[in-house]
Amino acid sequence: MISMTKLLLFLFPLFLFSCSSSKNEINEVDFREVAKGFINAFNQKDISGIQGYIDPEIGFFVLDNPGAAVIPEYFNNYDQIVMLDDGYGVARLNQMDFSCNILKPGRVPVFSCEMGTWDVEGCFYGKSGTPKIEEIYNLNLEYEFIDKMSYESSINNAIKIDRLITHFIYSTDSTSGFYFGIINGKWRLLCIDIVAPCSA
Repeated sequence: MISMTKLLLFLFPLFLFSCSSSKNEINEVDFREVAKGFINAFNQKDISGIQGYIDPEIGFFVLDNPGAAVIPEYFNNYDQIVMLDDGYGVARLNQMDFSCNILKPGRVPVFSCEMGTWDVEGCFYGKSGTPKIEEIYNLNLEYEFIDKMSYESSINNAIKIDRLITHFIYSTDSTSGFYFGIINGKWRLLCIDIVAPCSA
């Protein structure tokens, strides 16, 4: 006859696995609803709504390629973007819509410069690796697109935000993506990707 101790030792890992699986599923459903709420705020240009997804102590990056290189810019408040009124670079966000008729689970799409097409098309959400902001800074310093002072003032934020990102939404119609992570129990916007593929 199996002792109570052995039975508990057998059942306890199963219990933990069950709880962990359930929690992961809840997080995925939760993120989809968060993503839909963010898309609505962004497309309505509801600045206070967008700001609600930003932790001012952590901030967020915008990745853009106005020239030959991808340039990260750091912000801690979305109002800083609203105040940009020239219509170029990061300021494009003030006129952009995030085109997303159907938000589907998936991965970040990849654009082929050789073929001139996306490997998948549409609007996707899911778990994501980092957009490698730290790596972008390292390359920019190596090729002298930024100076050492700019690098040193930003690299710690880049490393921190890279580690916090867990999920994404991306639209191939809009050529734009938004990266999120949970901070103090809340989903937060951590990076915006408006890089135009193969534009260099």
